[in-house]
Amino acid sequence: MTIISGFESQTVTANGQQVHYARGGDGPPLLLMHGFPQTHAMWHAVAPALARHFTVVAPICAATAKAASRKAPRITAFAIWPPILWR
Repeated sequence: MTIISGFESQTVTANGQQVHYARGGDGPPLLLMHGFPQTHAMWHAVAPALARHFTVVAPICAATAKAASRKAPRITAFAIWPPILWR
C-alpha cells in the first residue's frame, strides 16, 4: 500500500541497493523524482491524474533520505527531457 491512491508499493534491487517506489497507471513511462526533504508522497495530488495516460513511477530516493547524514552524494538538480506537452 502507498500514500498515492491506486498505486502499488514495490521494491527493486539495483547495483546492490534496494529502491522502493510507487507504481501506477498504464502507458508510456513517466518518472517522478522528488528532492530533499520530500518523498514520493509529494506527488499524491497529481500522480493519479498522470496515471490515466502514463505508467507513473515515483521512487523514494535513498540519496535524499540520507542527505542529512552526509553519507550520500549530493544531487543538485534533476531535469526531465523531453518536456511533456499536454494537448
